[in-house]
Amino acid sequence: MKRPPDTIRFMRYRIITFRAPLPANAVASFIREHRSVTRFFAPLAHALDHFIEEKLHHNLDRLEALAHPNEDFLLADPRRPIFVVADGVTLEFNPDGTYPLPSGAARAARLFCMDALKSARRRYKHFSTSDLPAIFRAGNAAVSEYNHSRGRVPGALDYWGKDLFTTTAAFAILAPPRRWTSDVHRSGNSKRLLYWASICDSFVAHYDSHGSLKFRSPECWPSTPERRCFPKDWESRPEEERKKELRRLYRNGLGPKGELIGYGVATGEDAAEPYLNTGTLRVAPGDLVFLYTDGFERYFDLPEFIDLFRRWPHNLKKELHHFSEEKAHENGALYSHDRTLVVLKFDADKI
Repeated sequence: MKRPPDTIRFMRYRIITFRAPLPANAVASFIREHRSVTRFFAPLAHALDHFIEEKLHHNLDRLEALAHPNEDFLLADPRRPIFVVADGVTLEFNPDGTYPLPSGAARAARLFCMDALKSARRRYKHFSTSDLPAIFRAGNAAVSEYNHSRGRVPGALDYWGKDLFTTTAAFAILAPPRRWTSDVHRSGNSKRLLYWASICDSFVAHYDSHGSLKFRSPECWPSTPERRCFPKDWESRPEEERKKELRRLYRNGLGPKGELIGYGVATGEDAAEPYLNTGTLRVAPGDLVFLYTDGFERYFDLPEFIDLFRRWPHNLKKELHHFSEEKAHENGALYSHDRTLVVLKFDADKI
């Protein structure tokens, strides 16, 4: 599939896509995958160890321990205004605590994006709100097929050492020209219609031209009484037991009357769909729409982050990369996780 340019002008809006690199993790992942080869070439292996020790200030074993594959993925259709982001969720780790390679969660995120985009593309010409769940079903079905191919099926799971590959996701579709033109005629304003959907902690956010938040998709697990119905002895239970119960009962969990009792995520299970959040946005000239994974969540607390996109400098991709790296260096716990972003800015003089 052809990847879209980083920044393009298309159908009266501008778009930038950004998937943060993980330099040290990428090196570590490469080493772990290829160390079985380098051990047969002692000089090469020694030179590699020396470079890491001297230049990166990590010994090889420590770098391997830090290995964390990038589990995010994004796609933007090069011809239609369709955008998808996803963040794979690793639930099983190696015995030594490191991430498994290759990453099944990363594969789930990629498959979700690919099949969701294909479904949205087929439906685009006559798109309506009812198409949003159908797009999710297509992406979720791809995750289901992958889980089945890896033997991750009901009856074979212990929800700890062997569980489903899962992913969070968000997608958006800007209404076809004829659709938004008729909507504008009926409403008597110059706003465009954007369809959105999200599940768990991949998000959609809408800011006006002044940088004020107008909308943000819901949290993964809202703090409401009906969604926090844990047993009274919950906190006293061992951590492993609680995590197993969370995944077995509360992940995509439904109560006796079909009510939501937990959190939703794309696991390939049909029970995930009731947790899908969907809606439409009216975007005006100068507005910004963001699709992003949770690694960018804390960035939205920073006014200068929003202002960067309001300004939209000619070297925006470079400035965004610098800003992201600087924040990750300042506070890795808040700003250095896998992070993926799609930003749409609607031109005041074009819309």
